[in-house]
Amino acid sequence: MKDETVFSVCPESEFFGREADIEHILERAAEAGGGPCGMYLVGRGWVGKTEVLRRVYHRLFFSQTRVVPVYYQFRQFLNEEDFAEDYLKTVIKQYIAFLGRAPRIAREEVSIKGLKGLIEGSNMDGLMGLISRHTECRASSDPLALLRNALSAPRFISAHFRLPVFLLLDDFDLVEGVSLHEGGRGILREYMDELLEGTPFLISGRTGKILKGGAKAAGIEVIPLNGLKEDEALSMAVRMCGRYGMEFDTEVLTLMVRLTGGAPVYIKNIIRAAAGGKRRMASVKELVELYTGEVVCGTTSRLLLSAVPINSIKELKVAYLCANSAKGLSVEELQERLGFDWEDIKAAVENLGRIGLIEEGYGFARWAGDRVVKDFVNYIYETGVKGRTGEEAKTDLTLKRLKEGFDIQGGKVRGNLKGEVFLLLNTFNGQMIPKALFKNRAAPAVEEAEDEIRLPYIAGCFDAEKGEGAEGLAIFAAQGFQSARYDDKNRVTWVVGVRDAMVPVSASDVEDFIRRANIVVERFGVTMVARWMVSREGFTREALSRMGLEGVWATDMERFAILRDAVLSGRGGEASASLGAPLKEFEISLPMKTRAELVAATAAGEISSEMGFDEDSISEIKSSVIEACINAFEHSKTRFGNVNIRFVVGEDGLAVYVENAGRVFDRIGFPQGHVSQTPALNGRRRGWGMEMMRGLMDVVRLEKVKGGTRLAMVKRLRKHGGRSDGEKR
Repeated sequence: MKDETVFSVCPESEFFGREADIEHILERAAEAGGGPCGMYLVGRGWVGKTEVLRRVYHRLFFSQTRVVPVYYQFRQFLNEEDFAEDYLKTVIKQYIAFLGRAPRIAREEVSIKGLKGLIEGSNMDGLMGLISRHTECRASSDPLALLRNALSAPRFISAHFRLPVFLLLDDFDLVEGVSLHEGGRGILREYMDELLEGTPFLISGRTGKILKGGAKAAGIEVIPLNGLKEDEALSMAVRMCGRYGMEFDTEVLTLMVRLTGGAPVYIKNIIRAAAGGKRRMASVKELVELYTGEVVCGTTSRLLLSAVPINSIKELKVAYLCANSAKGLSVEELQERLGFDWEDIKAAVENLGRIGLIEEGYGFARWAGDRVVKDFVNYIYETGVKGRTGEEAKTDLTLKRLKEGFDIQGGKVRGNLKGEVFLLLNTFNGQMIPKALFKNRAAPAVEEAEDEIRLPYIAGCFDAEKGEGAEGLAIFAAQGFQSARYDDKNRVTWVVGVRDAMVPVSASDVEDFIRRANIVVERFGVTMVARWMVSREGFTREALSRMGLEGVWATDMERFAILRDAVLSGRGGEASASLGAPLKEFEISLPMKTRAELVAATAAGEISSEMGFDEDSISEIKSSVIEACINAFEHSKTRFGNVNIRFVVGEDGLAVYVENAGRVFDRIGFPQGHVSQTPALNGRRRGWGMEMMRGLMDVVRLEKVKGGTRLAMVKRLRKHGGRSDGEKR
C-alpha cells in the first residue's frame, strides 16, 4: 500500500524499548473478537504513551481483519456538543477507512454533511441512523442524549455489522474536562459505563484516578509505562547523535537520561535542539545549557505550556509548594501557608490532579509530575510570582543542574585525600578564609580582604581527567561563581591538583599540573581561574618557588586539616553563626531614589511569608528593612550609587544584609540604650532607627566592610508557636 501510515509516528531509528508492550497489546486485541477486553496504559507525560497507541493502531489497521481499530485523542475542555460530534465523526470515518483500506479517509476533516456523503458512497446505510439521531438531539438541545448517541457508536457498529470495534483512547483522563453543564462534573462515569458494556478498548492516561470503583472491579488490565530503561534510552540517544553527526560523550548522554527520567520526548527535544544549534553533547556544561534552554524557551517548554494548563496564580502556587515538598502537603497546610479559601485550595488541587501534576489521597496533595515539569513549574513561579527576570531564574536552574551533573561525575572519585578535597570543594559557599592556608599569594580570581580570601560559591566539582592512578596527580575542576550573583561575569573555575602519595610535589610535578590545568581552562573557556595544589607530603623548595612565580596556591596536609575545619565551621558565610547552613539567597540592588526602599520591603515580605513567618513577624521584618534602607541612603557617600540588600534564608530564620558605600549607619558609635539628641533629619530623630530595628529583630549588628558599612539583621523563625531563640523575655 502506497500510504502506510494514518497518524504520524517517530522514525524507527528513534523508537526503543516498547516492542514488548506493543506485542502484548496486539495479542489482547486479537482476543477482543471473542469477548470483552479492557486495558489501561498509565504513565506520566512524555514517556511515549501516544507513540505506543498509534503504533498499535497502525499494526491493527494494516496487518489484520478481525477487529476495526478506532483511535481518538482527547483534548482540553471541549464542550459536550463539540465533543459528541467530533467523536462520532472519528468513529464512523475510521470504520469506513478500515473497511476500504483508505488511510486518507481516516485523516481528513469532514462535516456532518460530508460524513453522510462518505456513508452513501460506502453502502453502509445502517450508519445513517447514528447521524440522524445526532442531528435530532442537537436540534432539541439535549446534551445527554447527544452524548450517549456518540458514545454508543462503537457498540452499535459492532453489533450491526458483526465486526468488533477496538477503541484506542489517548489521554483518556482528560475526559473529565468534558461536562454536560458549565462548571459541572466531567463525563467520566458515563463514558466508563459505556465501555464496560463490552466494547474492547485500550485507554491511556497519567493517573490511576479513573480506575476507582466500577472500572477497577471490572478487571481492566493496567499496563504501566515508565521512562525508558537507562540502556535503552542511551542507545536511542547515541543513535540520534550519530544520525546528526554530533560529537558526544557517553557519560554526558547518561546524565541526560537521568535528568529527563528516560522520557523519549524530552531526550529527542534536547538532541534536536543541539543539532539545530550546531552544539555538542560532550560536556556537562553543554548538556545543562541545552536542558535549561528546553525547559525555559524551547520545544519542551512550548509542549508543557499547552499540555500542563495552570489556570491561575493560585494553582501555580499550589503546584509550586507540592513540587518542592518531599512528602506532600495537606489541604489544611496549603490553606495555612497560602492564605487561600478552602474552596480555592480544593479547586486548585482538583484541576492539578486532572492534568497529572498532583495526586490527592488521605488528605494529602503530593507531586505527581516528573523532574522536567517540576523545573518548568519552578521557572514560571520564579518569574510569574516572585518577579525575577527570566535570565535570573534560568541561571538559578542552570546552577542546580550543573551541581547535580558534577556530583554524579564526582561520585566516581575515590581515595582518602582526594575524596576529602573533592567533598570540601563542594562546601565552598562564600566563606572568608585565612590566606595563609593557601601559603602563596591570592590570584586575581579570588577577592582579597587583608589577610583573608573569599571562597567562591561552587556549583559542582568533578574529576576533570577520569582515570588518574592513585600514585599520580589527580585533577579536579570546580565550577562556580565568585559572588552570590550567578551570572557569566562572576563565573570562576578552580583547577585543583591532588597528590595523595608518600613523596612531596616536585618542580616537574608543578610544570605537569600547570600544563594540564591550562587544558582544563581552555576546555571551559573561562576567564577567572584559580589553580591550587594539595599534597599529603608537602612540596619541595623548588616546587614552592615555581608555584609562587605562577600564582599557584599550595596546601600541605597540616594546613588542609585547618582549612577543612575553617570552611566547615563557617559554612554558609555570615548567616551560619546564627541560622545554620543557608537554603537560598536573594540579592537586590536599589538606586538612591525616593521610595526605592519599598521594593526591598516587598521582597522581604514575600520571602518571609514563604518561609512561614507569622503576620506580626513579617511586618517587623519589612519595617526593619525599610528603616535600614533609609539609613543606608542617608549615609551613602554618593547620591547616585546603589544600596545592596542580601536575604539569606536559613534553616532557622532569615538574615538580611544591607550595605552602602559610605559612612557608618545611625548610632554605630552610641552605647546600647543611648539615643542621639542631634537634630532630626527629614522629621526623623537620630538613633531611633537603630533602636527600632533592635526592638523588632533578634540580632542587629554593624560591620565595617571595604568601602562602606554593612548592617546585618537576623529574625529567627518561631517553632510551633513558641518563642524564637533570640526573643526577649
